[in-house]
Amino acid sequence: MEYGGYYDTVVVGAGIVGIATARELARWGQTVLLLEEKAGIGEETSSRNSEVIHAGIYYKPGTLKAKACLQGSKLLYDFAEKRHIPHKNCRKLIVATNSREVRTLEALLANGEKNGLVGLEILSQREARACEENLSCHSALLVPSSGMIDTHQLMLALLADAENDGAVLATSAPVLRTEVIANGFVLDIGGVHEARVSCGRLFNAAGMGAQSLAHNIDGFDRKIIPPLYAVKGNYFSLCGAAPFSHLIYPPPVTGSSGRHYRCDFGGQAIIGPDTEWLGMINYKNKAPEYFVFANTETPDRLIQINDQQAWQQRAHYRVDPGRKEDFVRSILSYYPQLNPNKLEPGYAGIRPKLGITSQDNSDFIIMDETIHGIPGLVCFFGIESPGLTSSLYLAQIAAAKLDQVVPYDPRERISPQEYGFLPKLAL
Repeated sequence: MEYGGYYDTVVVGAGIVGIATARELARWGQTVLLLEEKAGIGEETSSRNSEVIHAGIYYKPGTLKAKACLQGSKLLYDFAEKRHIPHKNCRKLIVATNSREVRTLEALLANGEKNGLVGLEILSQREARACEENLSCHSALLVPSSGMIDTHQLMLALLADAENDGAVLATSAPVLRTEVIANGFVLDIGGVHEARVSCGRLFNAAGMGAQSLAHNIDGFDRKIIPPLYAVKGNYFSLCGAAPFSHLIYPPPVTGSSGRHYRCDFGGQAIIGPDTEWLGMINYKNKAPEYFVFANTETPDRLIQINDQQAWQQRAHYRVDPGRKEDFVRSILSYYPQLNPNKLEPGYAGIRPKLGITSQDNSDFIIMDETIHGIPGLVCFFGIESPGLTSSLYLAQIAAAKLDQVVPYDPRERISPQEYGFLPKLAL
């Protein structure tokens, strides 16, 4: 395998968090290689979501999710404004369709205020209808800082910044093996860029593949790798004129903020995601262990299959038209004028969760040397919603965290001669 050169930092995963991290590190003057196993950037979770800028109302106070969402939304709105990225502060209405659900709205309002949100307000039916005349509800919680952003344009803008500061992107470049050496890492890269590269620092931002990448790092303690729960979210499109301008959300359910409504930047009304529990992978042993949920609608029982191919067959992006009935029932609760014939299957995404309920270990994890004991390595685990909203902030704190633990010293660069590499291969 030919030598692909030395980089101060390698970032694995060119989703929104990986690109934002590469941009942040390149701004610091480091040489950065951004690796992506797919043919393009953001082809998984980053391009298969709701494109919502979350306010931070759902997350437990004091968690990284709560702080990263609040700070990240401010950074995101500011960046989008300065770079003319399509976005809109369209606000959110979380609707209660009966008096029992009002208590949920009150709890969300209290939680949001603990997280530092301002301007939250529970609206009466009349006040909610004044915002959205087609809305049917008992009352609604107004979240004024929620909005939307064009995720693809955001990723392109962040990547342009990174490349302007010298970062290099290599797509179709899966990491096959990672070796920890005295002053950094050696990575074997497959695909069209087959090469061996060395680096002083390594950021694992591989999203759905983050646990797998950590599992294949020589010397990484597998016992501390969190399990990967794969949760599919299906979306349906509503043909015709969009009935609402606000984001419309039902009360949250286990593992999700519910099937919500949004109008995208092309004027298309979209509802979703729902929650389809696919399975779990345990990476704590030498060989990964694969499990599927007995019932994809309720995560109550896991069945071990130990068949990677069978597990992957579940993890597809096709939308089952048979899920339409549940979508219709959900939408009718706040939009009784819905014509079910105008609801069509849209697209799907898969979220990398770390647990099933809010009591599980479901916060973002940024794992550094103080946890895993490997200098220069940072791993992002469980970057699901609100990962898009939090991306710029997560990149900042991860870069700062590594700098505090492993101060950068260019004199520690690894020479090809030291490790017996062949001449540099251009990527």
